Amino acid sequence: LTGGQNLTVDNTYAINWTPKGTYPGTVKIDYYNGTDWERIAEDDNSTSVGADTINQSFNWVIPDNVLTNSRIRISTQTGCSTIDSSVNSTTDFKLIGKVVIVSPNSTTTLYTADKYNITWNSNGTFPVRIRYSNDSGATWKNITNVTSNDGAANKYEWTVPDEKIDTIVVNISDNRSSFTPLVTNLSQAFWIKPNVTLSSPVAGLRVPANDTT
Repeated sequence: LTGGQNLTVDNTYAINWTPKGTYPGTVKIDYYNGTDWERIAEDDNSTSVGADTINQSFNWVIPDNVLTNSRIRISTQTGCSTIDSSVNSTTDFKLIGKVVIVSPNSTTTLYTADKYNITWNSNGTFPVRIRYSNDSGATWKNITNVTSNDGAANKYEWTVPDEKIDTIVVNISDNRSSFTPLVTNLSQAFWIKPNVTLSSPVAGLRVPANDTT
């Protein structure tokens, strides 16, 4: 891993290193979690340092810890402090979430004032902003700010606004400015129509033929 990358929670990335010299024992692989170094979950203390000048690789599943300033540290564990060494990645990389809107979609028709569940899938747990546009994204109207949960069927009950248009889109994005351009998803366009309620005649009403009252 090199600096400047954006690594998505729950996805797998390769950590690569090349030893110089011959070391017995294993390596310890840590990542910076925003406050301290933490051993990555997949490192079970059995990863070999590797042979001299031969590139080594280790697969890392990104944890649910969204942050802007992570790094990797690899340390030898020979049991001898005089030859043990460690190396850090030299530039920060980001651990980011991901959102994918499930509904609404192009088959959705909503009616003003109805309740409707906006649903989405999420990689990572982080704050999101939900908003909608009635002009193809030129301007946006806020719906709510909530927390998106990793691996969960996320939903928010929306009271459908009075828009009466067929080009409504919903956007869900990370609600922090450093992540918003990286973690965002736009729904397909859908309808909002007026909600008409028939008040009469009512069930059971008997209306005489030719009666206009």
